[in-house]
Amino acid sequence: MLDEKDIPIDIHSSKLLDWLLSRRHCNKDWQKNVMIIREKISVAIRDMPEDERIVKLLQGSYINYFHCARIVNILKDTEKGTKNFLGYYSSQRMNDWMQIQQMYEKGNIHLAEAAQILQRMIQYEIPVLKKQISKCDQTITDCVKKEKDYARQMVDSKKQYEKELWKLGIEGVHLKREIISLLTDLPSFLDEMTKSISSLNEPLQYYEQFQAYLHQ
Repeated sequence: MLDEKDIPIDIHSSKLLDWLLSRRHCNKDWQKNVMIIREKISVAIRDMPEDERIVKLLQGSYINYFHCARIVNILKDTEKGTKNFLGYYSSQRMNDWMQIQQMYEKGNIHLAEAAQILQRMIQYEIPVLKKQISKCDQTITDCVKKEKDYARQMVDSKKQYEKELWKLGIEGVHLKREIISLLTDLPSFLDEMTKSISSLNEPLQYYEQFQAYLHQ
């Protein structure tokens, strides 16, 4: 059987911060204390080691308690040479960030801030991301459809192209050369056209006589 303190509690995200305050897990003036912590962070951040993990951690992010806890863990590695036999650090930057972490944990300020961040993410940021994902999915669907349309057009165009090649009597392997070679047949083609036109002489004379008769 679960101990009473281990029984999970269902709390709506929008009510979490109020619940923490009403149960006195956090102080009601936690925001005022957060401002003090943020001033401390703005000073401490000016003196950071050249560590890729910290650079990535701080890129474009609002620094919260979890960032600070991660920074302390990284500094335990980068500043380990400053630790004395009593377990204390002589590194000012290490002491600054440890103090920031302790300030967060005093009065559970970090819980109140985390509840506020969670509420903002659920109410605003996640819905926006869902809309963006939905829009991207629709874009992907449209692109897939267009890809199929273009593939079909490509097949149709290829068939039409091959049909035109067949009409011209060429293969289309060396298109320019083959088209130029068609010019050799042009004189004979013109001769055929001339003969065909000459064969129309009798119908033409009949038409002229008919026109003359109508205008008598």
